[in-house]
Amino acid sequence: MAKAGYVAFCLDMYGQGKVSDEVADAKEWSAAFYGDPAGHGRARARAGLDVLAKSRFVDHDRMAVIGYCYGGSVALELAYAGFGLKGAVCFHGSLILPHESEATAITTPILVCNGADDVWVGADMIQAWQAAMGARGATYAFTSYPGAVHAFTNPGADTRGMDNVAYHPAADAASWQAMLAFFDEHLPR
Repeated sequence: MAKAGYVAFCLDMYGQGKVSDEVADAKEWSAAFYGDPAGHGRARARAGLDVLAKSRFVDHDRMAVIGYCYGGSVALELAYAGFGLKGAVCFHGSLILPHESEATAITTPILVCNGADDVWVGADMIQAWQAAMGARGATYAFTSYPGAVHAFTNPGADTRGMDNVAYHPAADAASWQAMLAFFDEHLPR
């Protein structure tokens, strides 16, 4: 991100520096977010935005968020909340929906980069998400990369030995370029 001319801040959504290579740990730790994305998840993510906003290197009128997998879902939640963000990019994340009580317009532009063969983000989930975005007047782009599955941006994904998890160099490169083009459009320099 720095090479592209942006200030980057990596939020610790699990809290207290928790790190694990175990999928079970990640599922357990992210459950608080997925159980209440508009509450617990949004509050923690907002706290991270507040830390970023305090940096003297940040233009507060040009802030955006990106996230991968779980972080992609967090990026979507922040887009739903608004917070003055100029953009949100979700790479191979679960397409969480805005909370039903929030029928307000979504004003943050959104880019979703998805593996076309990711069975965890199926046609029903995509259709429901796109319908929710349409109902809230969101500006969004949804790109599916043929042959790519979940975690397609992670060069170490193949070492996990998991079905539906694999690195896809072409999708990784294309999605990165899509994000840069999205930022050029919504956060012009």
